[in-house]
Amino acid sequence: MYLIYKKTNDIDLNLWVFNPPKSMPNDPKPAIVFFFGGGWRSGSPTQFVQHCKYLSASGIVPIVADYRVLTRNNTKAIYCLKDAKSVIRWVRKKAAILGIDPQKIIASGGFAGGHLAAATGTIDAFDEEDEDQEISSKTNAMILFNPLVITSSIPLFELDQQVSQRLKQSIGVDPFQFSPYNFIDIKTPSTLIFHGDSDGLVTHETVILFDSKMKNFWKYY
Repeated sequence: MYLIYKKTNDIDLNLWVFNPPKSMPNDPKPAIVFFFGGGWRSGSPTQFVQHCKYLSASGIVPIVADYRVLTRNNTKAIYCLKDAKSVIRWVRKKAAILGIDPQKIIASGGFAGGHLAAATGTIDAFDEEDEDQEISSKTNAMILFNPLVITSSIPLFELDQQVSQRLKQSIGVDPFQFSPYNFIDIKTPSTLIFHGDSDGLVTHETVILFDSKMKNFWKYY
């Protein structure tokens, strides 16, 4: 079923819920929210439909979400993140109706969608001000596919100058503030990353650095 999770600038933003075959209201399930890739410019929620069908059959509640992108809505990437955080908050708010455990919400996605999923678990800023801030927009876990986790140069990794310039133009805020790696701390949710070392879009080294920083915090947990 599809539902409207947000209205903004006369646009209805939808999400699609794949209910498990034998879902029971008194038996809340974990949920996984998928964000499609497309460089914050384009893309479709259909990208993860097959994943959703498989996971639904396993008793999980998968959800795919639409969000604003440049080619359809003439928006910067910051609005993609605002929408992603709205999705997590909306799902948590409606958890009882959806048969979901509000403390078992996983964010997932690939490339730019992986960035959004990672950002919901790391970046505290950029929530919509008119939403109920008492309901957390932070995910409980993350499953990321070739995610963009570093959007600004750091001491251990220098972004190509052209890439850095493109990011500055497309994001809409300081890329440092938009970079999940920069906000890893002891409260960052458990994370599983799938990434190939021959990826030509997202440098494999960036996820190695993300993994290393996560482990440095978790060893004190």
